[in-house]
Amino acid sequence: MKCLLAELSAAELDELSGRATKLAADLRGGQPTYALALAGGVKDIGYDHPRYGRVASYRGECEIMMENGSLWRAVSHRPNGGPTSSSISREGYIEFIELD
Repeated sequence: MKCLLAELSAAELDELSGRATKLAADLRGGQPTYALALAGGVKDIGYDHPRYGRVASYRGECEIMMENGSLWRAVSHRPNGGPTSSSISREGYIEFIELD
């Protein structure tokens, strides 16, 4: 990791630092966020639709351990409809399920 960081520019390091700071703040919160789910492996596969513009779509799932010890599963859901559908009745979303 040390060698990889040394290869980054100052601007890239600033961006990385900002993203890490935001993720750390999210972990301190009470519930997981989309940013934590995406960092944990859920993929954003959103697409442009000719009628509806940008449509949210996600694939995958992950578990997220919050700083307070609570464990959550992030589960992706795709939209109702697709890139070639004439209508989109629901955009994709990420569901957060607290595990015992």
